[in-house]
Amino acid sequence: MREPRQPRAFIIDDDDKAPRRKTQAQAAIAFESEPVDSAPSAVQAPAPPPLRKAPWVGLLVSVLAGLFMLWAGLAATSLIEEAFRRAAALGWLATGLAALAGFATLAIIFREAWGLARLNRIEHIQADAAQAISAGDRAAARRAASAVVALHRGRVDSLWGLDHVRRHAGDVMDESDRLRLVERYLVAPRDEDAHRIIARAARRVTLITTVTPVAALDVAFVAVQNLR
Repeated sequence: MREPRQPRAFIIDDDDKAPRRKTQAQAAIAFESEPVDSAPSAVQAPAPPPLRKAPWVGLLVSVLAGLFMLWAGLAATSLIEEAFRRAAALGWLATGLAALAGFATLAIIFREAWGLARLNRIEHIQADAAQAISAGDRAAARRAASAVVALHRGRVDSLWGLDHVRRHAGDVMDESDRLRLVERYLVAPRDEDAHRIIARAARRVTLITTVTPVAALDVAFVAVQNLR
């Protein structure tokens, strides 16, 4: 039999001699902040109210036009009186020429006034068309289509387009599609004609202003082209 063990004392080694666990290198963690737009968002300012035009410019133009007409009338009267003093035939000839000139001037003024009235009507049609396209307003589309048809009624160059629009009058379609149909058969051909007329006039004006050395003739030719 073994003898019973006697109590013994043990000396524990220092901690420095104890095996140490190797530390693992930790990957550096970088924190990135989300980009913050420091610039404040642009706020659209409300549109300024339309400026009221001063009546002085229109008044000045009207006064100058009245003075010019008065001067032209006095000049024509003096010319006719001088022609009658020389010979009765010359006086009547001058009277006839003055009457023809006055009639032509009135015709030009009436045509320009009628053109301005039609332009105002076209602006209303454009407003209705824009409202119909942007907001889907059926009533505005119906008004615009009817106004375009009425504007081209009676024109010889619009008979083909009016015939095509009349053929589709009984078709079931949306008002915006009907407006596009009217634009295709009535407005688009007139736009092409307008582009050709403007290009032809621009070529003539460019040629005359290049060849003619006198500026007054250039201005007169441009004025004649505008009156045409």
